[in-house]
Amino acid sequence: IRLPDDWEEYPVWCVMDPHHARAPAVGWFVRTPQHDYALGEYPTIDYTRMEGDLKTIQDYSEMIQELEFKAGIADRVTFRYADPNSMKFRYATRTEDAQDGLTLQDLFRNAGLDFLLAIDNMTAGHEAVSMALSYDPDKPVGMGNLPRFQCLRQNMICGGEMVNIPNSVSRYAFKAKPLESNQQGINLKTIVSQEYKDFADVVRYFCRMAQDTPIEKVGEMIRDYDRVLLARARTKALAGQRRRR
Repeated sequence: IRLPDDWEEYPVWCVMDPHHARAPAVGWFVRTPQHDYALGEYPTIDYTRMEGDLKTIQDYSEMIQELEFKAGIADRVTFRYADPNSMKFRYATRTEDAQDGLTLQDLFRNAGLDFLLAIDNMTAGHEAVSMALSYDPDKPVGMGNLPRFQCLRQNMICGGEMVNIPNSVSRYAFKAKPLESNQQGINLKTIVSQEYKDFADVVRYFCRMAQDTPIEKVGEMIRDYDRVLLARARTKALAGQRRRR
């Protein structure tokens, strides 16, 4: 898989599924008109074999920012999303109980990374992944018949080979689970395979949020933002003129 020549003109996405006892699952992606590419992942070892981690939120925040700086994408990470369930968890402090404490989202923001909450609609997320991975199985696989979602072999952000995102995507299959024994009927509940689930969630959040985001180059987004600021300034000036009248 080869990135298009102009891929660096498009914004980079950083998507995270944080955990309380081990390293967060983090993926970096870029979205171009033709394809979405998984650029890198952290950790760089098989996530299913990881044990606990003693790093702090500040440690992870600094590490993510350093990785992005060294990879040359720090100024193009435009979108940051994270698992909303974990990010809304409140932590107690010495002077506050858990209800009044800071959320994980607050703690990462205070440490320098402002993650927005991803939409956690399972059905819409699975549909987004299904669309991103779809291709025509009756035609030869190649240019013109490739899934929109592509995963690089080499981890461009952390070095080495990609392990977790490829495994999560290759196992992103649905399997039937019988209803609970106390329920009537023979209906089946469809769930996603739990193997490499953390990175499957990262991919799901990216695909779902990317659906609602226009594909624009970074330069175009900056110009659009400048136009918004100019329009706001003009509106404010006109409002001031009306008040003076």
